[in-house]
Amino acid sequence: MLVEGSVGLTNMKRMDFRASTEKVGPIKVLAPPTVVDVESLKKMNEANPTLLIIGENETVTNPEGAVKTAKAAGIQVKLWKDAGHFMYAEHPQDPVHALDSFLQGDSASSS
Repeated sequence: MLVEGSVGLTNMKRMDFRASTEKVGPIKVLAPPTVVDVESLKKMNEANPTLLIIGENETVTNPEGAVKTAKAAGIQVKLWKDAGHFMYAEHPQDPVHALDSFLQGDSASSS
């Protein structure tokens, strides 16, 4: 028996999500991601401390470029190995833990 919050149910939901997305096929992005310059990102980060959580296998944007730009702007970065655009489904606890550490003011959450 699977109950809400159980690991088994979470894994079943994750499998259902993956099976559903495989049936639908790739999503076409109608608008490309907005490119923001480093100075604008610095100002944003000064006004609102920012954390970039990204997988090294990200496919919507270039993860190396995103990390480089974020670090140049002083933004904290958490890069996950073996994760892509659907990190919340692939590794659901990891980004939540990183976000919690960031909100608690733990700057050691950067990589």
